[in-house]
Amino acid sequence: MLKGSLFASYTVPGLALMLLVGGSAMVATWLPSKRHPLGPQISLVSGLVLMAFEAVALLIVGYTWLLGFYVAVGLAIVALSLRQQFRHPKEGRRV
Repeated sequence: MLKGSLFASYTVPGLALMLLVGGSAMVATWLPSKRHPLGPQISLVSGLVLMAFEAVALLIVGYTWLLGFYVAVGLAIVALSLRQQFRHPKEGRRV
């Protein structure tokens, strides 16, 4: 699948997936659980990082159904984080 791409093996893309996507998702999960004020913003960044990674994967590997699934997950993360950021302040915190 990597023939003709910049990568000879899956090592570099795998490390990028683990550190960028996994790391941002881990922080985006941890901060809101502690009710940190930057939780929604970090979640937004995490969703955008996931979609950016999948856009690069689309260019390198091509379309697969799994790529489409993870783009949908990224969109859901972005939508939920935006909803959290712009919620009316009188509504209070929902758990």
